Amino acid sequence: MWERRYGRIPQRAVVLMNSGWDSRYPDPRLVFNTDTPSDRFSFRFPTIHPAAAHFLVTQRDVIVVGVDTASLDPGFSRTFDTHVILGRANVVMLEHVANVGRLPPSGATVVVGLVKLRGGSGGPARVLAIMGDRCDCLVCVKRPRDTRALWTIL
Repeated sequence: MWERRYGRIPQRAVVLMNSGWDSRYPDPRLVFNTDTPSDRFSFRFPTIHPAAAHFLVTQRDVIVVGVDTASLDPGFSRTFDTHVILGRANVVMLEHVANVGRLPPSGATVVVGLVKLRGGSGGPARVLAIMGDRCDCLVCVKRPRDTRALWTIL
């Protein structure tokens, strides 16, 4: 559906899901969509279906997949299929990405600053998006020759 409107996902693309779920943060009952946030099997939020993950790695060669929700897989998952598919393809996975709704549908440059860790399954990251000459969101930075670029922390 997205490709019909905006064109084919380019090779080595960053794909970010914009469900609007980041507006629910930091209330755990809203983030996890449950009255029992201590029970992960009760979590209900938008995710990336394993078939979509498979398509992205086999047909589109993406390098990063991110969501504005708590996980790429449902909280009740026991097998974490989307994580497995993306991980086997060495795709960087981002969760709880904020401000995705401020990005254009395509054309932004996304920078992911990762912390090098050992022995863990995840860690913190700083995610930035640079959006050409648009200047209508958070911060405008003047560059040499008075060109402007917008950047936002995601």
